Amino acid sequence: MKKDNNPFESIKIYHNILTEDERIILLNDSKPLLQKFQSFPGLQTQATLHLESQNNFKIIKKVANKCGINAPVDKSWVIYLDKEIASESWHSHSESFSEYSLCYMIDNPEGFGTWFRFKDKVYKPECPTNSAIIFSSRLEHTAPANVKKSRYSLAIDFENNKINIQYQ
Repeated sequence: MKKDNNPFESIKIYHNILTEDERIILLNDSKPLLQKFQSFPGLQTQATLHLESQNNFKIIKKVANKCGINAPVDKSWVIYLDKEIASESWHSHSESFSEYSLCYMIDNPEGFGTWFRFKDKVYKPECPTNSAIIFSSRLEHTAPANVKKSRYSLAIDFENNKINIQYQ
């Protein structure tokens, strides 16, 4: 990723990540694991989704590989939002060991991507269902607060010292 004065330029979006069957399996397997955590937006799974089943592991690994990332997964979790629980929750993953984060849109009918903030600028890219966005874990971001329909996304952080991104 580029490191310059505009961190938004280093954000990369990939499309058509999973087959429809894989996407639905990930969605259905994640729904029963969602719960409310204190000070986190919406509903989320534990950050160990990739360890829950061999099926989840394979699908999460495929998402990373389709985005050119060949590194072990450090954390992965699903986030659910709708118009009743969506709110801005600006944060970064600077406390993690991951240099890059990925957000895959499992079901995102409105196409709102992750929002990013740097200084006084906010970037709100589109990221429809079955697409993914890669960004610096240290870049301040939030799930979109303007969703009206149910939105499911998968967040992944990678082991920092083993990351290898191959842009496609």
